[in-house]
Amino acid sequence: MYMENKEEHIEYETLIVRYLSNDITQEESEQLLAWLKQNPENIRELKKLRHTSTILHQKASVQFDADRAFSNFEKERISEPKKFSLRKIVYLTASVAALILLVIGLVIFNTNKSENELIILAETQDSITEFVLSDGSCVTLNSNAKITSINHFDKDHRKLSLEGEAFFEVVPNKISPFVVSVNNLTITVLGTSFNIFSDTISKKTVVTVKSGTVKVTHNTDSITINSGEQVTLNPTLTQSYTDIANCDAWKTGHIIFQNTKLISVVETLNKNFNTNFEIASPELKECKLIATFYKTDDIEKVKEVLSVVLRVEIKEENGKQLLYSLTHNEIKN
Repeated sequence: MYMENKEEHIEYETLIVRYLSNDITQEESEQLLAWLKQNPENIRELKKLRHTSTILHQKASVQFDADRAFSNFEKERISEPKKFSLRKIVYLTASVAALILLVIGLVIFNTNKSENELIILAETQDSITEFVLSDGSCVTLNSNAKITSINHFDKDHRKLSLEGEAFFEVVPNKISPFVVSVNNLTITVLGTSFNIFSDTISKKTVVTVKSGTVKVTHNTDSITINSGEQVTLNPTLTQSYTDIANCDAWKTGHIIFQNTKLISVVETLNKNFNTNFEIASPELKECKLIATFYKTDDIEKVKEVLSVVLRVEIKEENGKQLLYSLTHNEIKN
């Protein structure tokens, strides 16, 4: 078995003895697992023990013939240097099934995990956080969001699930597509950047492509969209063009309007400032705005800009910020 030095060898034997005697603390258990993760050779050695005792095959502790196991084990190791006492390990093998099952459940080299094991890849609470996945793809999670995977996620198995909102920058891989599941939608990409917004309450989901191409599937319906397009599920799939400048404004902190229609301005402001603007005068929907805001801006400053540039008056009614046109005298008294 691979050993860095004699002291580590002794420490490992002490930990394994304490574990097999059910006298190991939580801290010692974590130390043992950390040691097992240090080198694949340690895991391979456990697999040899598994083969010798047929423990993994039975998935439980069984009665064990120590002499026979020792004989078989020495045949396997007869040409290898004796790096530590084989006989001591053989007499511990009667209970080693428990250790192997522990390794199977917790160590990254395990190959026999439950088919339905849910792994949390990243999770946020009250902050926006950027993560780099094991395939090199970058994910920025909005607050209160989470990405998970079944069993594992790597460059050959790029499937995950999303709760909340996230912006993805996917590393291209033609052999292994990047697949995201969210609110009964499946988004498949080869290499692109896109934003997914999902509301667990309303079940509304919006997929916006900033670069590249993605395929969005819901039940038997599929839509392929490119940069500047988005798909909305609410409750059926609809495709539309969109201003991609602000699809990730929650991430960049910059909100940029370049001849943007007021109806889109209001939607973006409400999302990023947690406000409740609403257009009261129908003709205002066709008005366009050129302006730049930052998420750190005071909302009163935003309202002032809207009032001056668009020549509107904003009045609060029933918890809503209503926009009235000054030119048509529709302001309520």
